Amino acid sequence: MLLLTLNPALRGENVSLIPADVASVNIAGDAGAPSISTSGVGDTIYLRSREFSSGAVRNNVAYLQFDLSSLNNDDVIQAATLRLNKIAGDTVVTGRVALFGLMDLAGNVQQDWNSGSFTYGDEFDPAIFNDAVSTPGASPINLSNVVNFDEQEAVSGNTVTLSSDDLNDFLQSRVADDGLVTFILTFPSQGDGNDKSLTYASHTYTDDTNLRPTLEVAFSDASLPSPPSDLMLGNVSYSANPSLTINWGGIDGALSYKVFRRADGEEEPTQVGTVTSPSYFDDSVELFGQYYYSVAVVTDAGESVRSTELYVDVTDSDAGRPAAPGDFTVAASTPAQIQLGWNAVSGVYLYEVYRSVYPDRAFSLVDTVDTPHYTDDNVVGFRSYYYKVKSIGGGGISWASDVFEVEPRFVTGGTIPAAPQNLSLGSNTTYSTTIGWDAVADAQAYYVYRSVSGTGDYHLVGISETTSLEDTYAVMPQIAYDYTVYAAGQGGFSEPSAVLGVDATLHNYRQMENITRAPVAVPSEDGMLISWRLLGTDPENIGFSVYRDGHRLNNFPITGATNYLDEAGTTASTYEVRAKIGNYELPEGETARVLGQGYLSVPIEAPAGGTTPDDVDYTYNANDASVGDLDGDGEYEIVLKWDPTNAKDNSQSGYTGNVFIDAYEMDGTRLWRIDLGRNIRAGAHYTQFMVYDFDGDGRAEMICKTADATTDAEGTVIGDPDADYRNDGGYILDGPEFLTAFDGMTGAIMDTIDYVPPRGNLSDWGDTYGNRVDRFNAAVAYFDGVHPSFVAARGYYYGQSGQGIGRTVIAAHDLVDGQLVERWVFDSQVEGDQYVGQGNHQLTVGDADGDGYDEVMHGSLTIDQDGSALWVSGLGHGDAMHFGDLDPSHPGMEMFAVKEETGAEYHDVFTNAATGETIWGVNNARDTGRGLAADIDPNYAGTEVWGAANLSVWSAQGEVIGLTRPSINFAIWWDGDPLRELMDGTSVRKWDWVNQQEVVLLDATGTASNNGTKATPSLQADLLGDWREEVMLRTDDNTALRIYSTSAPTVLRIPTLMHDPNYRVAVAWQNSAYNQPPHPSFFIGNNMPDVAMPDVFVDPRPDLYGLMDDEGVYTTDVRVALNANLGAPLVNEYRVDSGSWMTYSTPFMVQGNGSHTVDFRTYDGESNLLAEASSTFTINAQLPGDLDGDNDVDVDDRLVLIGSLRKCEGDAGYNAAADLDGNGCVNMVDYAKWRAYYAAANRPR
Repeated sequence: MLLLTLNPALRGENVSLIPADVASVNIAGDAGAPSISTSGVGDTIYLRSREFSSGAVRNNVAYLQFDLSSLNNDDVIQAATLRLNKIAGDTVVTGRVALFGLMDLAGNVQQDWNSGSFTYGDEFDPAIFNDAVSTPGASPINLSNVVNFDEQEAVSGNTVTLSSDDLNDFLQSRVADDGLVTFILTFPSQGDGNDKSLTYASHTYTDDTNLRPTLEVAFSDASLPSPPSDLMLGNVSYSANPSLTINWGGIDGALSYKVFRRADGEEEPTQVGTVTSPSYFDDSVELFGQYYYSVAVVTDAGESVRSTELYVDVTDSDAGRPAAPGDFTVAASTPAQIQLGWNAVSGVYLYEVYRSVYPDRAFSLVDTVDTPHYTDDNVVGFRSYYYKVKSIGGGGISWASDVFEVEPRFVTGGTIPAAPQNLSLGSNTTYSTTIGWDAVADAQAYYVYRSVSGTGDYHLVGISETTSLEDTYAVMPQIAYDYTVYAAGQGGFSEPSAVLGVDATLHNYRQMENITRAPVAVPSEDGMLISWRLLGTDPENIGFSVYRDGHRLNNFPITGATNYLDEAGTTASTYEVRAKIGNYELPEGETARVLGQGYLSVPIEAPAGGTTPDDVDYTYNANDASVGDLDGDGEYEIVLKWDPTNAKDNSQSGYTGNVFIDAYEMDGTRLWRIDLGRNIRAGAHYTQFMVYDFDGDGRAEMICKTADATTDAEGTVIGDPDADYRNDGGYILDGPEFLTAFDGMTGAIMDTIDYVPPRGNLSDWGDTYGNRVDRFNAAVAYFDGVHPSFVAARGYYYGQSGQGIGRTVIAAHDLVDGQLVERWVFDSQVEGDQYVGQGNHQLTVGDADGDGYDEVMHGSLTIDQDGSALWVSGLGHGDAMHFGDLDPSHPGMEMFAVKEETGAEYHDVFTNAATGETIWGVNNARDTGRGLAADIDPNYAGTEVWGAANLSVWSAQGEVIGLTRPSINFAIWWDGDPLRELMDGTSVRKWDWVNQQEVVLLDATGTASNNGTKATPSLQADLLGDWREEVMLRTDDNTALRIYSTSAPTVLRIPTLMHDPNYRVAVAWQNSAYNQPPHPSFFIGNNMPDVAMPDVFVDPRPDLYGLMDDEGVYTTDVRVALNANLGAPLVNEYRVDSGSWMTYSTPFMVQGNGSHTVDFRTYDGESNLLAEASSTFTINAQLPGDLDGDNDVDVDDRLVLIGSLRKCEGDAGYNAAADLDGNGCVNMVDYAKWRAYYAAANRPR
């Protein structure tokens, strides 16, 4: 501990002290029953003010002790300033800080306290916590026992200062006693259910010692003059070269005044002037500079000490942040010069000009100008340039303008070079491709374009002035690319080169669900929006048609985005979506669900409530949900967890009700209910349920942790049905633990094994009361690159002091032939203590290193596909992380995470997911409890990120781009652009990057969010329609789940996110502990790169088309079509009735009465068998033309056809038997076909 005392030889000086000691009073508990404890503090002073309506109360009070004992009683304190610096937390403003001085009164704590033996006295009054109503502005302090400085504090930025005559008098009284001074620092009640916190630097803060608390005292003996005590800021002239005046009251007998100034960050002031009048004019300051002024007076008696410092921020707070420039124009341009202009912004002195040579990469500051014009002489004619400008006014710097593009400037009549020749592949690695070509005469540079192989949708990826280019922009190893190159010369661009195809470096295909297109029709202000899935197994050339009430709406196949706006449609319309593959449109499609109110309502049935052994009643809330195709019909079913209203966090004792898990069809039909029993505690960290097709049979299973008395949907009980292992605190710390796989269709137990890892010794996990031992996570991962595995994780904290170091275990299991089989186990007790305390309140999964196999990212620890540690960063535990291609300009995948450990190097950290290397990070010196990653601002490349510890928003490159923090719970793709929207509570919001505010797009009234302040939906995923996401919320009365879907059209053609393996497993693990939104393996955002069809396969179940009777027997020939695994380079083969295998290319007919079996199999491009499927059906076809079923083709059948003529499906009088060509309408084509049947049936034999 560093203790500064005053040197008695320093008479008539200014001195600065840091506290000799700091102690904290910590309050927790419920209204009327506060739990109070005391402690010292570390490097930071943490203050929290949590109101009762937010849960159990949390509050902290800090005591700071200073030592003035070396002052003499005849020393006069002329001025003093107490200064505190916030380093993290919410915004510090007046009203969020209250300071008091401790008086020497009976019952108060003694002034000579130390933190090791600190006990508060009567000055502390917890009466504020005796009821559930807190008065805003109140602090737990007995005001009659302290000097109240509240409302005398000043706040500037992150600095709190106290400087007043009352402070001088208080300090003088303490000098007259024993010289020990104690200040009490509190965070007053904020009311309205607020939960806010502030973290200040303490007396031992090491990151920046200038931020430690300081008490600055100016003193002298009585013979010296007193310094001025009333410094004030006079006139400020705001401009590019600002000036200001400092004034003070004149001192009798003053001969002169010495003026001192120090800039923010400087320790010692410098004398900047000597004046004879009480005013000083300073024209050497900078705009937005922060300065501290002090003045000493010189009289015949000598020179005084310096006055208390006056803080001046040369920012015009009344002006506010200026607007960004707009209305860009090119005043003139040549190959060597660009002259830009823009509208002049009122009140602006300067403009900062930023430039990039790519629209989707980082910008750099190139100049600062004082007029709304900029001439750029550092240009070449063959390049495009992208500019954005910021305004600088007295109130600050604006946000960046929209990006303005200046295209290449060629010379009229100049030479145009020939197209580059002989493109060749130099190297092709995981995240990098290098190509080369022959030099072209008169070429100044080469533009390199790339597309996903076969699509022809090219995007600029680089400009080279040599004959090669290394492409690292969002290169993904599983994608094959096509490259073409243009030569740029003095006169323009050449023709494109021949295309160079570059193969993918990964060729493994992952097993996914064979799901339908799930079309939906959602009403909007402009009509009805019909949208449907583009499947990950579709061919690139697939098109679609939309039918309303039997009539096709589009004249040509829809080959772009998979949505259609029907301006004439209503909620009474019936819509059908049909696929067209090649030249063949399927005879039947899928009927769209009409969401008349913008959502699908799924009725649910809550379990009956109950009473715990301590006589506490509880009911049930619908909590987290997941989806899977439980019955193999291609439609998702919902799996829903019911939590009792007395669910607990692991840190809280108390009994809970049982946890139930239900399965529902989308129409609300309940398929099954599982009771996890009394030996599974309820709470966010206890039950994670993974719903996935683990065994590849086309139907999803559900796997979760179970115990004695768990009961499946068929009434089968696991273990001892009467066992009750709950202790008096409601914890379950004894008894067997199991892992169970349940059949998704029936809810019946498939297999139960011992849970890995077992509980073992409680203290191994870091405490002895049952908190850390039961911190669970779960996930789904493709460890072999093809098939999914179940992941269970236990433990992620460091141990509490003296209670064990802590432990982390992660185990993987496969489901093989109905049995759970262990794949591997990672255990920190075996692997090393460096892996302890590195886990999160969630985990994420994906191919972090581009080798085709999934890794488990457990926070600051990543486990490779074989169960070994890939990397550990040592940054410790955290609450949230986000994984994906967050920065396309950085090779490979990235992760953004927030960290909890106060002593961690970083608390907001952007990481290379393959290596754990920090790309950039921010130290907040406090628990950063939440963080989010989403592209919400088109002016910055890649994903924007932000955390809960401060108000900053960062670009993917770590640049602070805003100081207004958006909501921080979930992000969702909702409207039609590629930017992501915000999901918070029960509303979807668009970030308005210009005005730095959220705009509500959806307000889901009548619904409720889950998991307390996390305010998460039951589920967010791409559940219906095109690639945009749906949000599933419970109604506030727990009688239904509502699935909201967007009504906004989009032009973006993206395969369903549920066929992106990274996204699909994220939907599965979304219910694990602290829910986080799912991210795909590719970047979706402004200037997004190519989107390829994913390398996935499904079971190749064929679709059958024909007329069927009530018994399921076909009464016509059957057309067989394969709607899956059609994307290149997959190859499908089929055979009929065990005949020869043939390559599938187009639908085919199966004819002849009797039973038939059609087999399909799918191979990858390297002839590896991926999947097989069979379909058996029966045909009992009528005689062609026999429309009335009397086994004869006669005039009676003609009457049937004529009666249905010009009728379409859905019309009164339509007869499907007369629709001989199966197009949904009976017309003259059908009549001609019947005439042919009639002639054939009645010709002479």
